[in-house]
Amino acid sequence: MIDPEQALQRLRLFLGADDRTILEFEQVLPQQFPVALCVLPNLSVSAVRSWFQIHQLPFPMSLEQQPGRQLHGAIIARRGGAVIFLNGTDDACQHRYSLAHEAGHYFMDHLFPREDLSKRFGARVLEAVDGLRPPTPDERVLAILNRTSLVLHAHLFECDGSDGSGRARAESRADTFALEALAPHRCLLSLLPDLVAHSSEVPRIVHVLETVFHLPHSVAEVYAHRVCCRYGRGLDVRLRLGI
Repeated sequence: MIDPEQALQRLRLFLGADDRTILEFEQVLPQQFPVALCVLPNLSVSAVRSWFQIHQLPFPMSLEQQPGRQLHGAIIARRGGAVIFLNGTDDACQHRYSLAHEAGHYFMDHLFPREDLSKRFGARVLEAVDGLRPPTPDERVLAILNRTSLVLHAHLFECDGSDGSGRARAESRADTFALEALAPHRCLLSLLPDLVAHSSEVPRIVHVLETVFHLPHSVAEVYAHRVCCRYGRGLDVRLRLGI
């Protein structure tokens, strides 16, 4: 499994960007990778299904029974490429964050694992990974010995809480990727001098995350608490006791 930090390091290295650079995926993805962006009004599973029908493309059977819930974003990836769907009714900040989240899925759950399998087992293994043929017995054994899988995520829709802990972890990893890509912690901390680990600091962090890094308010609030706890210095005991 590729974690958010590893994925961002690989991506930044490929782009020639340092760890303080804000990644704008609306430019990065279509220009550098085989990824198409599609904005649909009132995005839902049924809206994505209709898009596939209009373009005469096969819709993944495993999604046929999913409810038509509203979504901020979704990705369907295959053979190294992907289509990322975004909700056209969202504002610009949510749109930007959703795109970064789906980009996290693309790199961590599809592209980079696919590249690693090709390097480890040879390019022919991608025929099995892409579903063009079943894995050979040797490929199955090698995958087991290397504690890896020859099955990659081909479609990832937002977790609604009913898909199990594994899916929830995938969503959490994509959130972590998006936050560090859009608001690199080194850049953020440089704007928060003398940050202390206290709830009174949260509004200041939220303000910076919204005005400088343009994160949605709900996302900024959650991330602000995390930043405060993780990077804030400890309070003097006398201040903690109000002395």
